[in-house]
Amino acid sequence: MNASFRRRLLAIAALTVIVCGAAITAILLLQQTTLDERRAHARDNVTREVERLRSVVDEAPPGLRASRGRTAGELQSGLLASATSEKGALVADAIARAQAASDLAVVEGTDDGGAPLLAAAMPARGGGYVYATQRVVAGRETRGLRTVVVVLALLTLLLVVASLRTLGAVERDVRTLRASLAALAKDLGAPVGRPALRELGEVAAGVASMAADLRRAQEERERLTQDLADRERLAALGRVAAGIAHEVRNPLASMKLRADLARTGGEATPAVARDLEDIAREIARLDRLVSDLLFVAGRRTGPRALRDVGALVQRRAAMLEPWAAEKGVTLVAEGAVEVELDEDAVVRAVDNLLRNAVEASPHGSRVEAWVALEPAHGARIVVTDRGPGVPADRADELFEPFFTTKPDGTGLGLALARAVADAHGGALTYARDGGATRFTLTLGQVARAPEGRLA
Repeated sequence: MNASFRRRLLAIAALTVIVCGAAITAILLLQQTTLDERRAHARDNVTREVERLRSVVDEAPPGLRASRGRTAGELQSGLLASATSEKGALVADAIARAQAASDLAVVEGTDDGGAPLLAAAMPARGGGYVYATQRVVAGRETRGLRTVVVVLALLTLLLVVASLRTLGAVERDVRTLRASLAALAKDLGAPVGRPALRELGEVAAGVASMAADLRRAQEERERLTQDLADRERLAALGRVAAGIAHEVRNPLASMKLRADLARTGGEATPAVARDLEDIAREIARLDRLVSDLLFVAGRRTGPRALRDVGALVQRRAAMLEPWAAEKGVTLVAEGAVEVELDEDAVVRAVDNLLRNAVEASPHGSRVEAWVALEPAHGARIVVTDRGPGVPADRADELFEPFFTTKPDGTGLGLALARAVADAHGGALTYARDGGATRFTLTLGQVARAPEGRLA
């Protein structure tokens, strides 16, 4: 916590204690002054009462002298025949002093309850002693001052306690904010602790909101950085593919032409003709590989027309069914959705997905291809197999060009399928659900279910 804030809060508490202490001292002094005034007033009262009673006793007949005393509130007076303690030790002390001085004597003490008590005595002419006593009782103003002192003391104590509690709460909340900021410095997704004080809670809410904004900005920056890296990589791939197409396609076309002429010219023996046919197929495969490279790098599609995606998938499944049967895998394709697409590009993407699924499937299992209407994307093609899938630590590389887990694979099949999806405004995703592997290809064009058929 900021030390200056702690010093300020403690200084405020100390200043409050000083001010309240000064106020209590002033009130106590005022109370003492009031009590001193009452004591002086009581002294005057007992002095006057003793002088009055002596003059009355001196003039009264001997039989009536003792009846001249009186009681008026806290003031009492009377005549004693001799120095005695029957009226209390304080009265006896006053009589003893008056006897020694042969004059008025006033003494001060306390009664049994601890209240101030004044006693005065004076020798009478006819013998004996007149005396007067008065208890000094605090008035309403003194009791009120005492109440004020108690209240101020309690308020001072409460203020000090409240200041210390506030200081502790602020320090705890600031420690919470410090810990949250330290966590956010490492991870913008870390939770922000909420302080108990409302003002610091609002600061924490602002910090959490700022962290969320920064996290979104960071994710967007990472996405843009990844997109830029992908574009740069594809651009480099495009340049390589263009060079390959230029350097390879022309010789391939020439080789294929010569092989076709030699095979169909009638001069080749059947064995040579079969060899030439194999050569022509390999040349066609190399040509498709170059075409795949160009498509992945450029994501260019041909003309589009409204086609039934379900029928297209079913045709490709039927074409691959004999090959799948040799591997002991059953191919199932269902669904119908019409969408505008580049049929040749989508056929190549579907072929890659179906081939990968069959190759990954164990013997005796089945590969399912479902086509459905996707309101947000147009058409959805889901290919599911029971293969082992891709290792979790390599799933992020799945759609990268040249990534493959097959010894004889080129690593272009899924990259091509994703390029086709992107070119059609859709996406290609991979998921593992229990023991199943699922690839979902969406085509983001306007789509509809064919009349009389279920999507």
